Amino acid sequence: MSPAVLADVNQEIKCETSGGSPTTGDVTGVINQLKGRGTEACSQSNGLGSECTTLATDGTAAIALCGTQSSMRCQDAGLYAQAIQNKCLSGIKVGGINYLNGRRIKVFHS
Repeated sequence: MSPAVLADVNQEIKCETSGGSPTTGDVTGVINQLKGRGTEACSQSNGLGSECTTLATDGTAAIALCGTQSSMRCQDAGLYAQAIQNKCLSGIKVGGINYLNGRRIKVFHS
């Protein structure tokens, strides 16, 4: 993913960091899991309720793909979550949502 794409995506981030958010170390761990899966498809298959599918967890952190039932490359999901981490870090906690044309990447407490 090019830096220009991430720059555009950064404009659509909503920070939700609180005392109950995951630690940045755990968020880094789950981001690295997704980036390590490369071009493998990470899919959102939950059409009910939250319309979110958890893609990976690490300690206190989880990353989900939400919105329309679809998929994206796991490494891209990791990069979108990393943009949340970069923008929403508060102390040692991170939480937020990255909005992506009808889909969302969410970093939250597992």
